Amino acid sequence: MSVVREQPGVERRWRSAFELVSIRACVPLWQRAGLPSVVAQDPATLLSSAREFVLSFERQPGTPRLAWTPSDVAVWVGKAFDRVATAYGRAAAREVRSWAERFEVDQVRRQRWSDWSVLFGRLASAYGPEQRPSTPVTIAAEPLSRIQLVIRRSMNPTHEAELARRRAEAEQAQLSPIELQLLATVPGETRSGVVPHWSVLDAFEVIVSRRAAYEIWSELVTLLNIDERRALMRWGAVEAAAAYRSGADLDISSEFVAW
Repeated sequence: MSVVREQPGVERRWRSAFELVSIRACVPLWQRAGLPSVVAQDPATLLSSAREFVLSFERQPGTPRLAWTPSDVAVWVGKAFDRVATAYGRAAAREVRSWAERFEVDQVRRQRWSDWSVLFGRLASAYGPEQRPSTPVTIAAEPLSRIQLVIRRSMNPTHEAELARRRAEAEQAQLSPIELQLLATVPGETRSGVVPHWSVLDAFEVIVSRRAAYEIWSELVTLLNIDERRALMRWGAVEAAAAYRSGADLDISSEFVAW
């Protein structure tokens, strides 16, 4: 049994992951969030598979609701990804599943990438001078300059402006009846005056930030030696504890074969 499957509430997080890819208006955000281009360019199968998964939580009146034991989750997730593999190939299906587990389903990994998103922003003062590190940066000057260059290249204002533009366009999209039915089962989505798919768009922005942290580390693994990478993780643990959260699990070494 996998670590993800054993985590409490895994069925809710799989539902959340599939909600992310169930709204057509969000498709322009898919590649920025890290989904494979082959899927983003032809989204129909992933959209329909995701909708089927989400709507299975809320059966029609008179039909029994799924028990959603860990075994049920594994079966339904497997069926969804079998359809994805048939449409896009097994490599793309594995990539989509890894994306979902890394950034949404696995609660340890998704928190880890959220933490690194915050820490990288602080390290490069990417969000303004008020977000500077609150603890001394115990990394040598030369590797630190390389780290900051990678962070600033990833978190540059042009990327943020493009994301904001795409979100604004997505907010104006007309939703289909099945999308409205799906969103009616999501808490907070039917409030008066709120864009129906607002929470899905919010969630996508969080995924984009997690994915940016992952991409930054992907580059740093090749730029830094093992001692420099460890120094960065040590600083991250100290900064997280001092600034906002103690006990953060920031060890990303298992994410990269080349570590």
